[in-house]
Amino acid sequence: MPRNDSGKSLNEKYGVGARHSLYRADGKWYHHLTKFPGALFDENGYIVFPTEEEYLSSPYLNHGQDLNIPGGICSIPRYKSYNQINKQNNIVKENRCSEGDGQKVIQKIRERNPEVKRRAVSKKSSSKLKERCGILVDIIKAISPIYRKDNTNANQKKLIETMVGAAIWYFPQGDECWTGQISINAIKSYHPNAEEKEPKLTKDHEYPRKIAATNLLKMGAELNSEKMFLLYHEQYGKFNYITSKENYTLKRFQKEKVFIEPRKAYEQAGIKLLSISLIELKQIKKKNQGVIEELLKRGKWDRPQIL
Repeated sequence: MPRNDSGKSLNEKYGVGARHSLYRADGKWYHHLTKFPGALFDENGYIVFPTEEEYLSSPYLNHGQDLNIPGGICSIPRYKSYNQINKQNNIVKENRCSEGDGQKVIQKIRERNPEVKRRAVSKKSSSKLKERCGILVDIIKAISPIYRKDNTNANQKKLIETMVGAAIWYFPQGDECWTGQISINAIKSYHPNAEEKEPKLTKDHEYPRKIAATNLLKMGAELNSEKMFLLYHEQYGKFNYITSKENYTLKRFQKEKVFIEPRKAYEQAGIKLLSISLIELKQIKKKNQGVIEELLKRGKWDRPQIL
């Protein structure tokens, strides 16, 4: 790891796009970030703070003369490891087959990942998203003075928040917005012996649209199309795959008055998430029993009962 400008070097290497980046091997002590989006790097990964508000209000950070993170930046939700990023460039293709005694034969073939192209935003899609980010920022800036007026009541503000939130809903929602996580119950629902014969996955956005809209409306002059684009990719566009029942349960913990951050909401709803690859997701949808049971084992979950 380079001693000088290592944060800057890592920022460029992984294409994070931060305006200010700092590095510390153990991820527990830094100087303060002064420009945003800002990023903190350690020897295993990094965390991005799109706005100064999020940086200053994070419960995981202790702001003193310097910045201290008792649990290290790896303890902060949305921390990204270098291994996770590198795996997007190379995959382990797994061919599984079950033998008579239930043992699995796993053949691993390392190759260039064809899914990277699917997970990356295409030039056409990226251009479309940037256009929408630009026009939405213009709309937000035009409507913000009305939103902030003293005589705009709570009911009227809710309507404005709903309108902005609805606009975010029509942004692209491809594989590049998937966090790579799926709930254990969603995996179980695709087991060949599961009770539900035609299971469906529900895309749950980690940040509720109304909360995203409220945050954007409060940003004011600091919001621009570039920041909107980054916020969408880092936060507001991100979704996990869960069941429809879990999605219903989760709603009560995603309301504005109780929502803190995505991980907390999922914990309160009792939803367990597991990180998987796009290849494994396809196998789940195909009800590949071997893959499903291996994932459930990885998630330290009991094998589904045979009905």
